[in-house]
Amino acid sequence: MLGKNFAPLAEKLNNVEWGEFLLKDLFEISTGSLISSQKLKSGNCPRISVKNFDNGVYGMFDTKNISEARHHKNFITVNFFGNAFYHPYEASIEMKVHALKLKNKEFTSATGLFITSVINYSLKNKFSYGDQLSSSDLKNLNIKIKLPTKNGEIDFEFMEKFITEIEFEKISVLDAYLTAAGLKDFILTDEEKFALENLNSCIWQKFLLKDLFEKLNLKFKRKNFDKRYDVSQEPTEEFSLPLVNAKDGNNGIMFYGREKDWEFAEMTIDIVSNGAVATGNVYLQPQKTGVMWDAYLIKPKFTPSVELLNFFATIIYKTIKPKYAYEFKATWNRVSEEKIYLPTKDGEIDYEFMEKFITAVQKIIIADVVKYSEEKISAYRQAANK
Repeated sequence: MLGKNFAPLAEKLNNVEWGEFLLKDLFEISTGSLISSQKLKSGNCPRISVKNFDNGVYGMFDTKNISEARHHKNFITVNFFGNAFYHPYEASIEMKVHALKLKNKEFTSATGLFITSVINYSLKNKFSYGDQLSSSDLKNLNIKIKLPTKNGEIDFEFMEKFITEIEFEKISVLDAYLTAAGLKDFILTDEEKFALENLNSCIWQKFLLKDLFEKLNLKFKRKNFDKRYDVSQEPTEEFSLPLVNAKDGNNGIMFYGREKDWEFAEMTIDIVSNGAVATGNVYLQPQKTGVMWDAYLIKPKFTPSVELLNFFATIIYKTIKPKYAYEFKATWNRVSEEKIYLPTKDGEIDYEFMEKFITAVQKIIIADVVKYSEEKISAYRQAANK
């Protein structure tokens, strides 16, 4: 296997020469613009916001004919939290999002990813909502990053090879997992084909959320809670229980607790009730999960499966996200009165249809993943033979 011929990746990083470079010397730096929501219509151009997941993309819009829109292609964005993302495609950017392009050189997919990772590492935990990273900071402050060098110059060739090795190792692990888990069997059954073809033609009816779910009141078991000692931002053997809170991204999980310290539940849906960005987010939580703050778990009154919870989480998110915000919190008292549309059969909720639809979608996604992994492995092996 090609990966066995490589030295350990960590050793490669330790053995290469590194140099320090000022961001303002490396990059052309610009900032996004504010566009009225009334002007933003659905389209095919990504718009980059201050989101810290989904590569910063919060939607697809038609911004080509909006004069104040600022478009870039093949660039890195850094938002005011210091989170960086690489974008090989063309996109428009919002205010408080900064675009970085190399001076006198274009990114490749590998160098773009490598440098983005370095920026994220360098800026990690240095900026927050109360201490934001501005474009003037990027242009004027002596913010430095370390990059591999050769003969005193940035070693872009090393970055290319390093990212290529990582990609191959990851793809190989993915391919082995798909095989071991039996996920390479992605042929759709007749029922799954029917669900895909009839999603829009089936009968949809409204149902009250409080008739389908109940809110769980899960608490910290011990008398006094101290965030410094009772939770961890990274999962460990001791801190293994995911805790939901006002988190945007990472499936709503920001902290982990000791399982013995927290009440928890399985096969639930997580609703974020508070947060400047996260209010109204909805996440599937099939594993053991506890509640920290500014969010809550709801338990279905029907017999759940992961596929059903996935379907319901998506429907609930589409229903409540546009309605709730930091100024109008998504409490259960409010959300429980919301009505959601569900597919029905003979006047009853068609749970089987929902399950088949989700498994069909999963198989379609897996088919693309399998095809991608096989093509990548084939390409790497051809390169190795050469």
